[in-house]
Amino acid sequence: MHLGIFALFVVLWCWYLSTRRPVTRRTGSFIWITIIGILLGYMMELVQKYFVPNRDYDLWDVVADGIGAIAGLLLSLKIFAKK
Repeated sequence: MHLGIFALFVVLWCWYLSTRRPVTRRTGSFIWITIIGILLGYMMELVQKYFVPNRDYDLWDVVADGIGAIAGLLLSLKIFAKK
């Protein structure tokens, strides 16, 4: 679930940016979106740990979020980077 949600997050933002950025600047933008996705996943786990009752921090959720974001980046680079 985490992997798919974060892959979709990155792909959708990269798709949006691919319509707004010149081809030469897309890769850098896509990488920034991926970094933001990974940080968002980590911060969501911290919120769960400290602010949501009956929820815990799970390192494997953070790992799945990161893998999903990177998978979304790779897919986005393949689809949108050169169009």
